[in-house]
Amino acid sequence: MVGGTDRPIPPVLTTLQIKSAKPAERAYKLADTGGLFVLVQPNGSKLWRYKFRLDGVEGLQALGAFPEVTLADARHAHAESRKLVAKGVHPVQARRDERESRAQAELHRVKGSFGAVCADWNAATGADLRPATVLQRNREIEKDLTPRFKAYRSTQPH
Repeated sequence: MVGGTDRPIPPVLTTLQIKSAKPAERAYKLADTGGLFVLVQPNGSKLWRYKFRLDGVEGLQALGAFPEVTLADARHAHAESRKLVAKGVHPVQARRDERESRAQAELHRVKGSFGAVCADWNAATGADLRPATVLQRNREIEKDLTPRFKAYRSTQPH
């Protein structure tokens, strides 16, 4: 807010300024507002960063690279991160926790569907088999197929 009023702080950066920023011998910053800035690297890359303080400790969050992450996108991500900081939540840790949660949900979904297919297959084909054959089949699924399926899925890109 400007001067204690309810007016928002005017943005400082423009897309044209970011596009026209030239690399220098050393990295330098182009500041926007509220801790958001573009770090212009000597190799020419332009990286969005958010510098914040949480419990008296300075933190830095990477928000992506320009132009893949536009000025509007960076400001949106910055606003979301500022809300988290205002609540006392570390935005980097929150993003890491969210990714882990999604990965766990996907892994659970995949493992659950494989188990469901095996159960359906056993139910459909096991009725005409001897109990010893059903037990042997279940052992093979548990010892051979399930571990290999898990290992195969965990090494594949998501």
